[in-house]
Amino acid sequence: MLLTDDQLAYAANDVAHLHALADTLRSGLLEAGLTAVAALEMSLIPVVVAMEANGIAVDVAELTRLSDTHRLQAHACAAQVRHLLGADARLNPGSPDQLKTAFAAAGVHIDSTAEAVLTTLDHPGAAAVLELRGCEKVAQQAEALLEAVSRDGRIHAQFDPTGTETGRFSSKQPNLQNIGRGVMRSCFVAAPGHVLVGADYSQIELRVAAHLAPEPMMLAAYERGEDLHRQTAALVLRKAPEEVTKADRQLAKAVNFGLIYGQTAKGLVEYARTAYGVALTETEARRHRDRFFNAYAGLAAWHDRTRARAEADDGMEARTALGRRRILPRGREVFWQRFAGALNSPVQGGAADGMKLALRLVAERLPSGSRIVSTVHDELIVETPLAQAAEVKILLETAMVEAMQQNFPGLPVVVEAKTGQTWEELK
Repeated sequence: MLLTDDQLAYAANDVAHLHALADTLRSGLLEAGLTAVAALEMSLIPVVVAMEANGIAVDVAELTRLSDTHRLQAHACAAQVRHLLGADARLNPGSPDQLKTAFAAAGVHIDSTAEAVLTTLDHPGAAAVLELRGCEKVAQQAEALLEAVSRDGRIHAQFDPTGTETGRFSSKQPNLQNIGRGVMRSCFVAAPGHVLVGADYSQIELRVAAHLAPEPMMLAAYERGEDLHRQTAALVLRKAPEEVTKADRQLAKAVNFGLIYGQTAKGLVEYARTAYGVALTETEARRHRDRFFNAYAGLAAWHDRTRARAEADDGMEARTALGRRRILPRGREVFWQRFAGALNSPVQGGAADGMKLALRLVAERLPSGSRIVSTVHDELIVETPLAQAAEVKILLETAMVEAMQQNFPGLPVVVEAKTGQTWEELK
């Protein structure tokens, strides 16, 4: 390779000022109170690089079968949509405008073909459209994953430790953060002679919120090892804990995870329906919300303090326990984003800091032959030789609890680890 004098000078100038720049950046980090966060992120780089290089094995044959099967099902669903709406072959069910016209011709007038609207319709065509979309989503996801498989039969996704505003991981090429539980996760497998060990934090955002508020009733339940969803269901439904049903507990999940971040009654109706399949009227949601905050007075006081700060609109920022910073938007028109961000970032970002500390600890302690292959939200996945599975399972549970308690001393943390041949078996 021949380099000209100008090119050599350009390359030299690229590095000539790095030491001075480093000093300036260190001063900036110190002034912003971000040195601990920067140190954590820097120490995580080799762990993330190794995780990407390791990749995770996939069952290509099963992915192909899923793609083919769901493409055929989607084709059949499209025909069913046309039949149920009395439309001919020219109807494209993927076109919102054409769908609205077809529904109108069938006597059903809608302003939108969004899922939130279609699930409320008492017409078989609406269910057929939703089924069609579900089949297409699985087929498209399977096809995207197949395109990402490398020659070694593994997917080497890119992970970005600072890819979100709160500090949680994001991933791309492909995005492994949006692979939901079910058939798709069954396609992620252990290599021959190995098993996957998956460990995830139990209700970590609720635990962190209870710690930060602080909320004594929630913390007491966690310290006793009780089921917080059962407790919340009993409180908002005015039932004895032993009378709480599976459906009641599902409602409580929506209430707990929705209301810790300040959701309105109207927002809870939508969240409960879309995230948990729970139907609520706005009156019911308002009653549940009132009882929730009456019972959990520590959370209510935390929300009141945060709301007052958000209303002041004075260049507000949110910080995690480690010091990770999120600068929140100013202006009355973005009050809600500012309020919600001030609640969400210390909780979700604090939990993310704990997970990053756990990744570093696990990487340091894993026995030779075991390797981290993925992290998704509050879950960490290791591929290990079968003979090391029991050791690695204990290691994950111990290191993840230790790491999170470094961030939140005294917090009752529970980590549940499982082994399996596929990612789906780890649920």
